[in-house]
Amino acid sequence: MLYTSDQAHSSVTRAAWIAGLPRDHIRAVPVDGEWRMKPDELQKAITQDRNAGLLPVAVVASAGTTNTGAVDPLVAIADLCKREGLWFHVDAAYGGFTVLTDHGRRMLDGIGLADSITLDPHKWLFVPFECGCLMVQDPARLRQAFHILPEYLEALDTAAEEVNFADLGEQLSRYSRALQGLALRAVLRNRSAGWGDRTGDSQRGNRGGADTTGAGTRDTLAGPAWHTVLSGARNWRRCHTGRLRTTGSCSE
Repeated sequence: MLYTSDQAHSSVTRAAWIAGLPRDHIRAVPVDGEWRMKPDELQKAITQDRNAGLLPVAVVASAGTTNTGAVDPLVAIADLCKREGLWFHVDAAYGGFTVLTDHGRRMLDGIGLADSITLDPHKWLFVPFECGCLMVQDPARLRQAFHILPEYLEALDTAAEEVNFADLGEQLSRYSRALQGLALRAVLRNRSAGWGDRTGDSQRGNRGGADTTGAGTRDTLAGPAWHTVLSGARNWRRCHTGRLRTTGSCSE
């Protein structure tokens, strides 16, 4: 069973279908008056499904929904997932980059507790379409899920310090996206001091939304060690300090 808000992006449901989950095994959890997932309703749904002999596996929370910019209560959901032994994914494709501002970091409190996070720079940062980012606590999980090495690919088996994106996802062949990664790096490195205030103008007034007022901070994510995969980058950089810098690289 997978659980997500009834305000979640449709891609969450589609991804669950692709993963093989039956359509009736995706629970749309009700939201409160601010369009945020209700943790008590989430707990109720999980308990009911366990009692019915079903197996809850993951919760997908939103860090800025497309409809309203609402941010689910990430800390409460993270605590619930830890208690229930569920994978905690945060869809931060729309609002994730608000962590570049002081107010955005407060709005997204708890995002660093997720097992995985998706980001979508093209939505706010004016970089090429399809420039995306996946952050995971334990990239070995991806390799365990996707790695396969038939005889005809043995020559392409990479060393431990390199990355083969085919080992981390469903695509075997893919176009080069290096220029997209470079574009994102340039945007983050050259971000002006007032960027957060200007971006916040588009978000003010969203009920429960990822409002981004205040100047940007340099550290974007604090918490356990993160491993970052930029789809447009040629090399995979590992963050061992738990902070992804605005330059797009990892602090050492």
